[in-house]
Amino acid sequence: MERDKIYEEFKQKIIWLDLPPETVLNLSTLASTIGLSRTPVKEALIILESEAWLVRQDSHFIVTPLSIDPIQMSATAALKGSTDFMKERKAMYQERRDVVTKALTEIGLELEKLKATFYVWASITKGYGNSKDFSFKVLDEIAVWIIPGSTYGQYGEGCFRIALTHPTNRLAEAMG
Repeated sequence: MERDKIYEEFKQKIIWLDLPPETVLNLSTLASTIGLSRTPVKEALIILESEAWLVRQDSHFIVTPLSIDPIQMSATAALKGSTDFMKERKAMYQERRDVVTKALTEIGLELEKLKATFYVWASITKGYGNSKDFSFKVLDEIAVWIIPGSTYGQYGEGCFRIALTHPTNRLAEAMG
């Protein structure tokens, strides 16, 4: 999958302006610089051309003059695309949230059951010190890492955050 790797690398270079608009790309030079044959490089450049990141001029490719068109096209495609995957994803995060919030409320912690996040934010029970101390106490005693609320600024003090990015069974194990 050299082509795909080259495609991603060049796309990122264009997006982050490491390859500024109107930069001329010579296929032979690129291939020798990367240390690959011309074929995967050319295939990657053709894909970028089809997405309007590059334009072809004779035997060269040129980075498209700065425009938000490709970005708008990508955003439009994403917004008009299928959202079927979102139902499954929403159910997955709800299940994870419910496992964590149930365990935390059962031990008496206060929290709001948020509907649109991939984390749980809870208050530390009085008497456990600051959020950093509490987080390290949890880590030391049950080997579970939670994020101290103070990491997010002064108003996060007194709280902690648990990310719902792990599979449900791992979260259930951590909450056990």
